[in-house]
Amino acid sequence: MTQDPAPNSETRDSSPNKAMRSGRRRTFLKWFGGAVVMILVAGVAALLSVDHLARLAIESAGCRALGVTTTLDQLSLGIFSNRSSLSGFQVANPEGFQSSYFLRLDSGVLSMSLLNVLHETIEIDQLTLSGIHLNLVREAKQANFSAIIANSRRFEEEIAKQAGSNLATGKHYLVHSVLIRDVHVHMDLLPRGGKLTQLDVPIELLELKDVGAESSRGENLARIIATIVRALLEAVLDKGESILPPETLEELSGMLSELKPLETLRAFRNSLQERREQRRQHGEPGRRPFAPLRQRRFEKQ
Repeated sequence: MTQDPAPNSETRDSSPNKAMRSGRRRTFLKWFGGAVVMILVAGVAALLSVDHLARLAIESAGCRALGVTTTLDQLSLGIFSNRSSLSGFQVANPEGFQSSYFLRLDSGVLSMSLLNVLHETIEIDQLTLSGIHLNLVREAKQANFSAIIANSRRFEEEIAKQAGSNLATGKHYLVHSVLIRDVHVHMDLLPRGGKLTQLDVPIELLELKDVGAESSRGENLARIIATIVRALLEAVLDKGESILPPETLEELSGMLSELKPLETLRAFRNSLQERREQRRQHGEPGRRPFAPLRQRRFEKQ
């Protein structure tokens, strides 16, 4: 009878070794998969943290520039698209005013490469702001825009003191183009000794060039916000020159003239002047003169 050859040691050990190698492979894949998941979770948390910190920076800059509470509902940084968005930016009224806000922005879009954040000066190709609601009111003999401009003037004085010192540190910004679309200006004014006046002034499109170029290294974020708000008030002064009460025009113009002159806003005012001249050349009818609220209500009936 022929006997089967006895299995050698190599044949006996092949199955256990194979099972051991398979078990090690599964263990490695589990650890590797877990590490990948942890990295992804950490990455998402980091992105959310960056959005959160950037949102806080914008709120803090607005508060510093305008001297009132500013809030931002949402900010989303486009890590891969070079396109970031924000919504619900609101500037509160100064203390003592009953109306809810001075300014509210519906939405904004920033076009820039996020690699710029690694530089000392962050360059933004274009900032588009859509749906701005500007609420100008007078309560207890004071206009909210006067208080905001006064706060901005104090901020300018603070910036001047910090120039060239160690306090003037941090990121700086240069915005090559700021497009402002669909501005709604609501005015609820009670001139001293006059009648209640309520006006709505629509502003379709504004554009600012090279905001932050006053300095060779750009401007801090608070200065960028203050400049944009000043431009909005300059536009109100331009659009409302023939419909606002003379007292309001004088007050707004006088307050703005006390702020530090900016080349960016000088060019902006020149563009407003050119548009006025174009309207006149095309025979655009003049805006209706100021009329008290009661008179305008009577005319609508």
